[in-house]
Parts: sequence; C-alpha cells; structure tokens
Amino acid sequence: LKMLAARNTKITDSALSGEINLTTLDISGTEVTDNRLIELVHLKHLAIQNSPNLTGKCFLKLTGLKFLDLSGSPLVTRSTLLGLTNLETLILDYTSMQPAKNEPPLKLPKLTILSLRRTRALRRGDMVHFTNLTELSLAENEVIQGKVYLRNLSSLLNLNLSYNKVIENDDLTIFTRLEKITLTGNTVIKSDALRNMPNLKEIVLRDGSLTDDITFVDYI
Repeated sequence: LKMLAARNTKITDSALSGEINLTTLDISGTEVTDNRLIELVHLKHLAIQNSPNLTGKCFLKLTGLKFLDLSGSPLVTRSTLLGLTNLETLILDYTSMQPAKNEPPLKLPKLTILSLRRTRALRRGDMVHFTNLTELSLAENEVIQGKVYLRNLSSLLNLNLSYNKVIENDDLTIFTRLEKITLTGNTVIKSDALRNMPNLKEIVLRDGSLTDDITFVDYI
C-alpha cells in the first residue's frame, strides 16, 4: 500500500501496523498517535488536520516529508519541525504553536508553499530562510508586520493578505512577479501599491478593500 486516505474515520494505530511503504497519508481528524507514524519513514505527503493526539515527535524520523498539513492540530510544536528540511509545502492554519524563547529559526530551504492562516507559528527570523516561496498565505493575522515578514520574498507569485490591517502600500513594493494577490479586508492598501506589478492576473477584493479607486478594475 502506497496511499491511504482515512480522514475523519475511526482508524487506529493498529490499522497502520505493517504499512511501512506508505508514501501518502491523510489521517486528519483521527486518533492516530506519533507512536505509529514514526515507523512510516517513507512518507512524502502527510495531512493531519485537527488531530488531537499528535505531538510531532514522529517528525524526528519523517525527514523525507515534502508536504505537511497540520491545520488545527493543537499539540504539535514548532521545535518538531526543525528537521523537515525537504518540505516543499507547509500548512499551519489555525494552529496554536508559538516560538519558544531562544528557539532557532525554521530553515526550510525547499519550501515553496506556506500557509499561516490565523496562527502565530512564525518568528521574525524564519522568513529570511524562505526565499524560494512562490505562494504565501498570511490571512487573518492582524499582528503581522509587512516589512518584517515580507521583505525577502521577492519570488512570490501568489500572496494572500486577507484581514491584515497593518499591511501597507510600502510592504508590497518588491512583488513585481506577483500573478495573484488577495487583499480582502485590507482597507489600508491603496491602488498605487499594485500598479508596479506587471504580471498580475488576478486581484481579489472584498469587504471594502482598495477603497481609494473605484475604477481600479479597469487597470487589469
């Protein structure tokens, strides 16, 4: 068996016994623990959304992971992610993890897709190591400061800044390669912030965003 999708089922640790060849696994919303996952060393794609028992200890052995979705899993800590240097996609939406004092930055050089919806999982020094990101979501993070988190990310093609009230025009000046930007709920952003983005194909505006220029849609 190479792939198993068991989202929101009653699957247990014992059901995964002997499945050491799995490369893709979705156990979101299940009771599976680290004790069984740590044996699945060939995993490349793992989704464990809303999983109450997982602490992330298994990641010490799952260093070959390329895709990891931890959305809503309450017990996983940042420190368990430090060795996952092969990750290409990381989703930390709605997680409660926060950086511990003096914890080293996350160095994930292969990361291209990162989603951080409503979480404080990152520290300021992390983004320095994410220069290969092409897709980033910081939705619903009103505490995010653009100059701190965005300044090294000039390779972005898709950026979601929904409901980030402290993101301002100057924070967007480096994104000349952007193809899509989502600015829902950002009433501070003005239309001139987007006029130096020649590759834009899609702008998502809702809830009164970009209120300074009602004809801006004609620019696209």
